[in-house]
Amino acid sequence: MMSHWSVVAVFAAPLFAGPAGVVAGSAYRTNVDNSVAACLQVEARAAVVRGNLVLMPSTLKVKRSVAECGCKAAALTYRVTDRAGHQVIEGDIWNVGRDQTRDAFDFTFVLSADASVRAASPFRLALSCAAPD
Repeated sequence: MMSHWSVVAVFAAPLFAGPAGVVAGSAYRTNVDNSVAACLQVEARAAVVRGNLVLMPSTLKVKRSVAECGCKAAALTYRVTDRAGHQVIEGDIWNVGRDQTRDAFDFTFVLSADASVRAASPFRLALSCAAPD
């Protein structure tokens, strides 16, 4: 059984987004649901707008192989939904934990390709194992 808890960041300071966490500090509030938290820690920062993209810079810390969390490949998928539950965007993170020499790396999640969706927040970012090829 996965435990859920929430943390709120007021400014752009990193925060731990464990199995479930809240990233605030910008107009684009985001709830992070990390189903592989036992293997990968997400330290998310407040969302920023670049061009028309809404981005959430993060540091991902590999605790152990994602295979130990049930993943069949060294890849993860993230899905972003708006507050009504409609999928906004989907992306992948490849080679997670494959390179044992790097236990942490920067990754920027794309929350939306339309910066005008502020009213759709809070977003929900769900991180899980990618489907095997």
